[in-house]
Amino acid sequence: MRIFHISDIHLEFHIKNAHPKKIDYLVHALLPSKDFFADVLIVAGDIAHYNHFSIPFLRRLKEHFTQILVTYGNHDLYLISDRQQKKYHQDSFRRLEEFKEQCARYGIVFLDNDFFEYQGICFYGLMGWYRVEDYALWKELSNDAKFIKGPFDPNRLFFEAYEKLLCFHRPIDILFSHVPLFDLRDEKSSYDSYYYWLGEYAKKTLSHIKKLGVKGYIFGHTHKSVDLRKDGLTIKSNPIGYHYTNQKIEIF
Repeated sequence: MRIFHISDIHLEFHIKNAHPKKIDYLVHALLPSKDFFADVLIVAGDIAHYNHFSIPFLRRLKEHFTQILVTYGNHDLYLISDRQQKKYHQDSFRRLEEFKEQCARYGIVFLDNDFFEYQGICFYGLMGWYRVEDYALWKELSNDAKFIKGPFDPNRLFFEAYEKLLCFHRPIDILFSHVPLFDLRDEKSSYDSYYYWLGEYAKKTLSHIKKLGVKGYIFGHTHKSVDLRKDGLTIKSNPIGYHYTNQKIEIF
């Protein structure tokens, strides 16, 4: 089986509108070739600020993959315009529900703290929210605090994800998340808790997923390309980011 992966596409930074020709152009730019076809594509969140960008893009990609597995990122909750805020009644999670419903309609597998089996391989996907220690600083610095509306508490979402993953006990082959589930920092900064699971939570998570037999782990969020081995685990990240520089969808 060939498994490909990508994250942090941020469509509106690369195409000005969701016209089919614009989406077509970016899809062909990301694929290895125009006649390309493979088994599975994992999309590890942060697709776009608008569902009317995200869904046509995923539908177009679905023509090149038997299965697309996706989780959401923090930017997939943003309500950045007055029109959006009115449409979703100042509630980002209404936008997420619409995204999930449209994924189901078009045969795209949405996972958040859930698993999916395909050809004997178990995939587990989640967003994996981060932990906030200083709410005042977070509200001052984070666009998440500004653009995610409604009943939003990252710590509640973090602990829900953390506890549900640690209560999952069947074997997993491929694990993917938006936020990295353990400490993959090259250097330390005061903002790292917004980008990684850290401390005892990261250590317990790494220990748990090793017990589950996870062979590969894919993540996004940090906008850093990663291809490494850690404690017998293959770890990869393939972000597009805010500036497209001829990246391709990569094979796992």
